Amino acid sequence: MSIVIGRFILIGFLTRKDSKMNRNEKVWLYCRVARDDKAALENQEKRLIDFAGKKGYAIAGVSKDTGSGLTMERPGWKEVEQAITAHQVGAVLAINSSRIARNTVELLACAERLHRQGVQLVTESDGNIGKMRVAMYMRLAQEER
Repeated sequence: MSIVIGRFILIGFLTRKDSKMNRNEKVWLYCRVARDDKAALENQEKRLIDFAGKKGYAIAGVSKDTGSGLTMERPGWKEVEQAITAHQVGAVLAINSSRIARNTVELLACAERLHRQGVQLVTESDGNIGKMRVAMYMRLAQEER
């Protein structure tokens, strides 16, 4: 099955349902702002800590970045990738998918890497983000810029 969103064609993204996360699942919190705004970063972290607590998730770590979401080359995101590679987490939590990436192709590639390693992408605003939902949200996020 393929789906067209804007100028992107998504192939095979509806073939598997994303599994539900378990309570006590270890998660990594990821916060990002485009401009130097310490208060906004702290607010994201607080909201994610509250969200994780309400869901019963155990927080394995927190990474923060200040900078563009158009590239994945960010120090905080590198920490997230290291935690994933070390099998320390079952999910990455963010406020919304645009905090991970602002570019649809980058986010889809990231979501696929996470999926292959058995790690879910969960956002406060949308819950568990499957690949099709990622594509739809990111297309909208690109239009908002």
